[in-house]
Parts: sequence; structure tokens; C-alpha cells
Amino acid sequence: MIRASVFVNLKEIALKEGSEIKHLVYLIYPIKSFPFKTNLCKRFGFDNKLEFQDIPIFEDRDCNKHTAWIIDTLTNKIYMRKF
Repeated sequence: MIRASVFVNLKEIALKEGSEIKHLVYLIYPIKSFPFKTNLCKRFGFDNKLEFQDIPIFEDRDCNKHTAWIIDTLTNKIYMRKF
């Protein structure tokens, strides 16, 4: 089960590397429910996507079930973490 700490850790790494929150998105395998609080994204172009700490969450069936990714859409940097 994915924990909020996985997302927080990925966010911290990306921000230390110089990414801006407005350019970040999470990518994970689809899960039925999150064990932590998520909201609907208010960012333009990401309507009805879930978000965690102001970063949209994309669910992709082709992702590994035990890996979370954060992608900087401006620089195309990708960070990952297994859980």
C-alpha cells in the first residue's frame, strides 16, 4: 500500500533539484483508494484529476504496481521511488 511519505519524499527530491511545484505531476499504477487525503486538482488542464499537496496524480496501468514517479514537465526530469 502506498504511503503519503512516498509522495512527500519524491516532492522534496524534485524541489531540491530545482523543480517548481507548478511543473510537477505524480505517476502511479491505478489504486482504488488512497490511505491519505487527496483533493481534486484545480490547476488548468488537470480537471477532475486527484492531487496531493498541489501536485496532480496521474494513474497509468502500464506503471509498476510498487513504484511512484514524479515528473517535471518543464525539464522532463523523472524521479522514482519504490514502496
